[in-house]
Amino acid sequence: MAAPEDPDLTHWVSKDDWEDRKHWFREGDLVEFNRKGSWFNHWGMYMGKGLLVHVTRYEVRTLSSGLLAASATASQSLPSLADSAAAGAAINACNLLVMCGDRILGPSPPEVGRRPEDQGKFFVRTDDILFVAADDEFRVNNAANSTVKYAQRAWPEIFQLVCSFQNGTYDYSVLRRNCEHFVTFLRYQYGTTTPGAGQRGN
Repeated sequence: MAAPEDPDLTHWVSKDDWEDRKHWFREGDLVEFNRKGSWFNHWGMYMGKGLLVHVTRYEVRTLSSGLLAASATASQSLPSLADSAAAGAAINACNLLVMCGDRILGPSPPEVGRRPEDQGKFFVRTDDILFVAADDEFRVNNAANSTVKYAQRAWPEIFQLVCSFQNGTYDYSVLRRNCEHFVTFLRYQYGTTTPGAGQRGN
């Protein structure tokens, strides 16, 4: 596939051709996921090295949620398999570390969003972009560049914001404070406070 004519609105990408297309994705790009069978698409922001920040909850269908559930089941019946999965996850987490200045950002802990007290809550998580995509296609979609009347934030400012909100709760509203609103806030300087961000997690 030829390179996209507009780097701010790329062709759809699947997990199968990610390795050949990941150079299309730049730090700070907004990423749109084409959720099959859903009224709404999912949105996140690309942080580099395959890491994505997004608003989600455990009940929402993502591969990362399914993987966590499968790991929990494996740990009960096949301890050796669970150990292998944990080792693989640890190696993958190291590959997903992103640095900016003296700050380091990595994947959210698996337990964030799936503890008993987390039921029904939305969280700001950082996850492997392929886990979030699952079997759905995704693309860079910075179309807001032509419609948002505010300046784009510098990358160090975006990075600092993401670090401050990571693993925190999010006051989600499908119409006013959804996942697209959050990452659009991260990219553009249209307000002094993020819509819906709550207490940061541990």
